[in-house]
Amino acid sequence: MVELLEDLGYRGSVRAVPPRDFYNNSHEFQMAQAAWIADYPAASTFVIQLHTCGASLAPASGFCDPRIDAMIDDALAVQVEEPAASGALWAEIDREIVDQAPWVVLTNPQVVDFVSRRVGNYQFNPEWGVLVDQLWVR
Repeated sequence: MVELLEDLGYRGSVRAVPPRDFYNNSHEFQMAQAAWIADYPAASTFVIQLHTCGASLAPASGFCDPRIDAMIDDALAVQVEEPAASGALWAEIDREIVDQAPWVVLTNPQVVDFVSRRVGNYQFNPEWGVLVDQLWVR
């Protein structure tokens, strides 16, 4: 990554940070390897804890745009009364955040499972992976 940044005209360096420092909201960084999995299937799960002025998930992006925070408040209010209608608001919020690029995704891993013809009832959960307790073998 440092080599790529330098090829693009930036100065890059690498510094390892111990986990106790990495997961501290006061730690400032420009690039980090981290992952996020939603604990609840809602758009707000990907936005509020990561990209608001009051983001509490460490490491947070440090992103703070009061206008977007107001949009989030509106989307949350609409979501209570009309969950389906709030989707368009969350999409707009997502576009606003992406346009400002507080985070840049470096990878998006994909999972591939191979099973024998003897295996039945294969089910995949996006968070937990293959549901082994649901498989049967002939």
